[in-house]
Amino acid sequence: MDNTLISRVAVVLFAIVIAVFGVFHFIDPENLILFVPGYMPSSHLWVYVMGSLLILTALSILFNVQVKLATYVLALLLVTFALAIHLQGYLSLSDKQLKALSFLNMIQDLALACCVLYIGATAHTRPVVVFKKSDAIAGSPATA
Repeated sequence: MDNTLISRVAVVLFAIVIAVFGVFHFIDPENLILFVPGYMPSSHLWVYVMGSLLILTALSILFNVQVKLATYVLALLLVTFALAIHLQGYLSLSDKQLKALSFLNMIQDLALACCVLYIGATAHTRPVVVFKKSDAIAGSPATA
């Protein structure tokens, strides 16, 4: 099997997973508001902004538009969440199960950030094809 095909399928599946995370922010925002630090105002707004960013990043990856920018911004956000939210939870919680969950969420966000960085670093822009070469040779009105 062609490595390019396998790679593209993996990237598309990753984008779908990121989109599902984004949609979840709109379906069940109350569950995610708990993770917004208390010092940040407008908890609902931050949950919706993150959901939107996740969905926009997924669309960017799927349609190959501004992939580098979108993935680098998302990676920065994921690392920020890993350190500001999950690491803080890991260090401050006393319940062993919640502490373990915070640690796993931190590792998950860091792993996702690595995947997103890889996708961004290897992204290639596709040329925009307005007309085919055969149209230009045939002297179609599009080239006149």
